[in-house]
Amino acid sequence: MTLALVVVFVATAFTAFAETSTTFTGQYRVRAWSEWNFDKKLEDVTALPGHDNAQYDGWFDQRFRLTITHTRSEFLKAVIRIDIVEDTWGQQRNLRINNSAAGNFVDWAYLEFTLPQIGTFTVGKFPETYGYGLAFSDGGTGTIGLTGARWANAWGPVALSVLYAKVADNVTTGTGNAWYNWDADLFAANVKITPAENHLIEIFGGYIQDNDANGLGVGGVMGNSWAAAWNAAGNYDADIGFVGFAYTGTIADMIDIKLENSWILGHATWHGGRGLAGPAGLADSVSVQGWNLYADVSYYNDLLRVGLAFIMGSGQHHYWNNPTYRNVNMNYISQDDFGFNNILVNTAGGTNSIYGNAWWPQFSIENITAVKLYFEICPIEKLTLNASVTWAEWTEDVGQNWLGTRAAIVGAKGSAYPHPAASYGNYTYQSWNASKDLGWELDFGFSYEIMEGLTYSLNVGVLFTGDSWDYEKADGTRADWGEIWTISNQLLYEF
Repeated sequence: MTLALVVVFVATAFTAFAETSTTFTGQYRVRAWSEWNFDKKLEDVTALPGHDNAQYDGWFDQRFRLTITHTRSEFLKAVIRIDIVEDTWGQQRNLRINNSAAGNFVDWAYLEFTLPQIGTFTVGKFPETYGYGLAFSDGGTGTIGLTGARWANAWGPVALSVLYAKVADNVTTGTGNAWYNWDADLFAANVKITPAENHLIEIFGGYIQDNDANGLGVGGVMGNSWAAAWNAAGNYDADIGFVGFAYTGTIADMIDIKLENSWILGHATWHGGRGLAGPAGLADSVSVQGWNLYADVSYYNDLLRVGLAFIMGSGQHHYWNNPTYRNVNMNYISQDDFGFNNILVNTAGGTNSIYGNAWWPQFSIENITAVKLYFEICPIEKLTLNASVTWAEWTEDVGQNWLGTRAAIVGAKGSAYPHPAASYGNYTYQSWNASKDLGWELDFGFSYEIMEGLTYSLNVGVLFTGDSWDYEKADGTRADWGEIWTISNQLLYEF
């Protein structure tokens, strides 16, 4: 049987030899970014600011991305995607040719081949997204950068894919290093069911075993948890699984529905290595859990689209190394595809944002509950306008104060999260109070096709901050954070 399959494959591939081709696709992008009041100007020598003067940051960035696909036949192809140029220059940056000093500018590099009746195999560094990417997605530049192997096949309305990825392989420093062979391995699967035309159901799940869960080597899955990243020290290995459900459907050619519900569950244990000291006041074992919920319903026709979207992500109740509780919240294994707004839950604030992933609400939906009303309209050919209004709150209270006069008052609330700007700010911002009040966001944008392949777009977002952003100044008075703005202009050439 095996020999027969091989003969069929070789014969078919030989017949298709004339179809061999190499294609080049890609994009050249130039953007101008402006960000206002994500931080306060550094004008004091104290830990607490004595003013409320907003900081402005502006810069340009550019990217030249090239994708090369060599197709030998319908059964065999090789793909590589390279970000040849990733330059940034502007007020806050110096010119750098390719921002990745380590040379990690190859997003994809994989071989894909199909054996009839057996399935399609993908080997190398490849993209993958389950559902809408809240719990697991990697487009080549995500938190994992999938490198491994995937098998996929379909039987009528049911399709199955299974993958393995090597997330970390700490062998380069040799056996004399304490972290030698503290690997991280990922196993995952996705089932897609198409019960009827225009209706797709996904059921997915996976498991990551990370011996270096705090990222002292290359791993670091616990870095996906705010509580672990903010409070952790020492060394932990983790066994963490995820499972989820997603639905995509269209009703009567006018209503689109998108849903995802995903969960993260697992456990982490402190462990030592050669020459490493034992725990110093840290929990020797912690549980890991979290969940996401996403729903989007929209009406559309040839002229416009109007929709209502909802997201909710679990949050941290308390410090993960509290000896009484010992658990952390985690919302994703790998994520870089899901975006919701220009400011809240965006895709890392732009490739070269000076805040990037540092402001934790920007990247994932951890601890965020939000409802968005949005619309898109095409008044004339080649022009698209879009706008949205979003109400948001924190799922769990946000706000801590360690250095100010209100330390006891705020500390009594027991929030696990510090001030929203504490992770990147010029100051150690001390919250005026612990609160769920995040604020409102308004977004506006448009895109215009100047000519075939060349598009200009503008996006503006403003976040009207709520009480959770208020902070204590050096003189002990309350300061209102004020509005946060982001503006981007983009010129995109695609070929």
